[in-house]
Amino acid sequence: MSWTLHSLDLCADTYVVVGVVLNTFLSNALLLIGGMVMCFITSWRLSILAITSIGPILQVTRAYAVWSQQINREIWAALGDASAIATQAISNIRTVRAFGCEDTETKAYNQATGNALQKGNTDAVASAGTYAITNYFDLGCTVLLLWYGGLLVMRNDGELTVGKLITVSGGPVFALPPSESDSLPMWFDVCTVPIVLGYD
Repeated sequence: MSWTLHSLDLCADTYVVVGVVLNTFLSNALLLIGGMVMCFITSWRLSILAITSIGPILQVTRAYAVWSQQINREIWAALGDASAIATQAISNIRTVRAFGCEDTETKAYNQATGNALQKGNTDAVASAGTYAITNYFDLGCTVLLLWYGGLLVMRNDGELTVGKLITVSGGPVFALPPSESDSLPMWFDVCTVPIVLGYD
């Protein structure tokens, strides 16, 4: 019975890794390649400028991921300790009650879960900081891209139009998951303005 349950768990884990993770990786890789090709065809100068933000974002994310991996191991170890304490206390409930050690077992359990909570809070703060830093890099790159793109459009040499500038600067919005793309109706309004005004 136990072997069958472990076998089913292994099959479910394999499905998650192969099915979900590989599917997500391939779809995001195709979006990245398609977006890069579209941006380079539209304006190679702005594309090179946009690529400069990838390096710092990757460095910050990599540093957080390495640190977070270690702290998450500690969180799961603390939760495992708490589970072991609770299981041992419940398995030996007669002994615990006979010696009046309910408070001792409760304190040990609370200490283990408190340790996990403290490390989880630390990880949450670091995650929020990483998210803020990477978003500010992205925002800075977008401002730089729009500034330089605006200068190219104002040169009026036909190389770049307002519509192409919006395509390069806003194309990745369509690759966002639904939770992050709630502003798409506003985005469509922004995209249609240059077409209505005849800029593109």
